[in-house]
Amino acid sequence: MSFGYPLALVLLAGLPIIVWLHLRRRRPRPMRVPSLSPWLSLLAATPPRRQRVPPTLLLLLHLAVAASLALAAACPRGFGGADPARERVLVLDRSASMRVAGRWSEARALARDLLATSSGEVGVVAMDARPRVLVAGDPDGRAARAALERLAPSIEAGANLDQALALAAAVARPGAEIVVIGDPGLGRPSAGAPPARFERVGSAVDNLGLSDAALRQAAGGLWLFARASSFADQAREARLGLWVDGSEIASRELTLAPGESQDAAWSLPPSAREVTLALDAGDAWPDDDRRQLRPELPGTRIQLAGESPALARALAALPGATLARVGLGDYRTDAWPQVSVFVGPAPLDPPPGGLLLVRPEPGGPLAIAGEPRNGRVVDAGTGRLAEGLDLSGLNLVGLRAMEAPAGAEVLLQTDSLPAILAWSGPTGRVMVMAFDPERGGLMDRLAFPLLVARAVAWLAEGGTGGAEPSVGEAVAMAPPLAEQDLRGAAEGWPADRARPLAVPGGRPLWPWLAGLALLLLMIEGAWRAGLLGAARRRTRGEAMGSGAA
Repeated sequence: MSFGYPLALVLLAGLPIIVWLHLRRRRPRPMRVPSLSPWLSLLAATPPRRQRVPPTLLLLLHLAVAASLALAAACPRGFGGADPARERVLVLDRSASMRVAGRWSEARALARDLLATSSGEVGVVAMDARPRVLVAGDPDGRAARAALERLAPSIEAGANLDQALALAAAVARPGAEIVVIGDPGLGRPSAGAPPARFERVGSAVDNLGLSDAALRQAAGGLWLFARASSFADQAREARLGLWVDGSEIASRELTLAPGESQDAAWSLPPSAREVTLALDAGDAWPDDDRRQLRPELPGTRIQLAGESPALARALAALPGATLARVGLGDYRTDAWPQVSVFVGPAPLDPPPGGLLLVRPEPGGPLAIAGEPRNGRVVDAGTGRLAEGLDLSGLNLVGLRAMEAPAGAEVLLQTDSLPAILAWSGPTGRVMVMAFDPERGGLMDRLAFPLLVARAVAWLAEGGTGGAEPSVGEAVAMAPPLAEQDLRGAAEGWPADRARPLAVPGGRPLWPWLAGLALLLLMIEGAWRAGLLGAARRRTRGEAMGSGAA
């Protein structure tokens, strides 16, 4: 048994006070006798002794009431597991590390179970680098379950736990339980964070990754510096390869002890335009094994295939962009275009770099079915693409159902179908705008060119890597599993379950104790009323007897 407020047990000190009051209030029963002489002799012969309080029913009732109220004030909980809260707010980790080894399916199954066993209002908070509230104050859980089905793990690393807990506490009702579902190495919250119960899914994996990479312009030319780090529990071997403009020019065999990092440096040809580092580690987290960098970014180079005047105007207006209009059958497949935009039919053999597919049609690489339909915008996804844009009441035209690859992220959702999806492909990032931008009123809004600019910027960052740095700019590559999956276990967390924070186990017992005290008071009241009624009847009988005499 545990107590929420053990200091309240000091109220048990009132039990001796009740006994003392009963001792003070004890009165001898009056009796009528013809003479006191015989009693006086007995009183003189009786030695004085310590007065005792007999265990009367009234005393026992008073002691039981005081003890019940004192224990109820201490908020005791019974033995056993944590009691399912009537109301819950789920904080679901959707950072990129949740893509490892089926963690996301396990996390979503656990979230479904928690929603099914909750009563009252529930809420859902999606946690990544920028957490947001998906559902708050859902009385029957339908909206929460629908949001859970639409949610997918992000392609971005990092999870802001403190901000997610703050959002959950802001939407949680008093007494609601906050449950965090995340990977095995989800970091600890800072001091003063709202109390929460942690449920982790999956298991930690041995990981090697590129923890840092940077291009430097020195007097002797262009230099590449890289660092490979081990976050495994045992020594691991890996091959680090270097590609320049699609051709491998160097490689190194690495043997990394647990926690060890090794640095590497290469002198690059002055004509290098695209540099790729690849670590052949063979682990369960490949996202930190590859990195692409470009020594120079003269401006975004875009090729547009297909007819869309509104889209062409938005692309041509991008600062520093170079736009090339090409045909659907003669688009460039070399390294010149950083972003390729296709309106209508999607290419079977897509060019390298970022790929934007607008209003794709059946017959291409995407499985598209059904007739075009309309949809009203209801959810702006993670907010990275549509954050701050006025899309309220927007009706999108020409939506089609499509089968997106595993891991695709919905960036814009309508009440009928997803409108914008994104994922990382083998040759670069891919985004699909599954609607007709020329219809529905979107092109007349200021949000349209901003939406296109953000889409091109994200696609131009390239592949599975992050932002493309300029010469001399360091690239901080925080390995997600190093921070989230392995360091947490090293800090002493249990190997099989997550550490609960400030949530006592067992069911609360104070309502039962408070109810017991109320019941005892009612019994005492009934008992006193019965005694007083008997005394009145006895007094009335004595008066009638003396009157008859």
